[in-house]
Amino acid sequence: MVGLPLPANEGYAGGCAAGLAALGAETEVVGFFNPDCFPAADFLAVCSRAIARNSGVGGVAGRLVDYVAEDVSPDMSFLEMLDVVNEKLVA
Repeated sequence: MVGLPLPANEGYAGGCAAGLAALGAETEVVGFFNPDCFPAADFLAVCSRAIARNSGVGGVAGRLVDYVAEDVSPDMSFLEMLDVVNEKLVA
């Protein structure tokens, strides 16, 4: 992953466009992620395989998944609850 500092906040689409423009022609796969996106460790590999298997595929996308947050309490902040869910996912 490479960061590309911009002189001003261009928004999500503007940042994606600037990043894409900065890449060389040899770049085969590009991923754009919101800062609140937490893809699985193998997400890019799975997407790359999907693209490689079908030359007609121009893009792939993830999906939203619901998880039951167990072992959380009403006293926790939202981020603390996310930490609990994340710990279960990576365990």
